[in-house]
Amino acid sequence: MMLNDSEIRRLCSTGMITNFVVFGDQLQANGFDLTLDRVSRITGPGAIIDFSNKNRVLPETEDIPFEDAIEYPPRVVLTPGVYIFHSSEILEMPNDVAAIGVPRSSMSRCGNFVQSAAIDAGYRGRLIFPVLVTIPTEFYFKARFIQLLFYKLIGDAKHPYDGIFKEKK
Repeated sequence: MMLNDSEIRRLCSTGMITNFVVFGDQLQANGFDLTLDRVSRITGPGAIIDFSNKNRVLPETEDIPFEDAIEYPPRVVLTPGVYIFHSSEILEMPNDVAAIGVPRSSMSRCGNFVQSAAIDAGYRGRLIFPVLVTIPTEFYFKARFIQLLFYKLIGDAKHPYDGIFKEKK
């Protein structure tokens, strides 16, 4: 069952999402908008993905600084390519709630594609999302770019998230 704004608000009051910018603006009818804290580009050679993660190698990345602006907020202009967007918000997922991210419609309307993975019950930390930018696009610091949809599980997960990205900040 997808959670509505009242249930998301209740869970956030217990710490499910922290470090938000303006809670009332980010809370949606059936989701919560995440904001842009950092942008990085992949700089290293290829990656290795395997079954057990024993041989996993992730490519190196480097942050792209936001330009200082006379007016707040700072911004970054991205040319076509693949980038990693880092959320400002920090999640502490209950053991009976999971989530998935979907791009805000303005991202799609601008020709930008956001990829998401499942956010497992028990996950703690910030989130990152690969973004394919197809035309030069200006992104402001703390821009809302993806909406999380939350789902109630049938009971607590027996094996909540315990991977290498837990508590990644």
